[in-house]
Amino acid sequence: MTLARGRARAVLWALALSCGCPASGATLDVEAYGADEGDAVGANNTAAINAALAAARSGDVVRVAAGKSYKVVGGIGKTCAPGDPLVEVLLEGRLEAAGSWAHWPKKDPAHYAHMIEFVGCSVRFVGAYSWRGE
Repeated sequence: MTLARGRARAVLWALALSCGCPASGATLDVEAYGADEGDAVGANNTAAINAALAAARSGDVVRVAAGKSYKVVGGIGKTCAPGDPLVEVLLEGRLEAAGSWAHWPKKDPAHYAHMIEFVGCSVRFVGAYSWRGE
């Protein structure tokens, strides 16, 4: 079977993104940056995840470990500069949006921050993960 050149590249790209292949760098576990399953508000967990994302270098993986569940508020993410490396997030555990807007950050006076927002980044989420919002 012969594929057109453009389609072959698209198929290879899709396979590369879906392979779930581990990155070659360090694994940055969010607990090492202060994430705590006991954080009922979620603001500290959001800060811990952002600290891990900020520390990630080329080939590193930011990990939410299997069996872990963290409440979070909005504002998880990163703004990347041109040429920044791929951001890989291994979500084996669960991120759960905090049930109250009281501690949720605002982008401006009229709008709450997105739960997760990457700007100008190449991001790959890998793992058997779960999102839950209320």
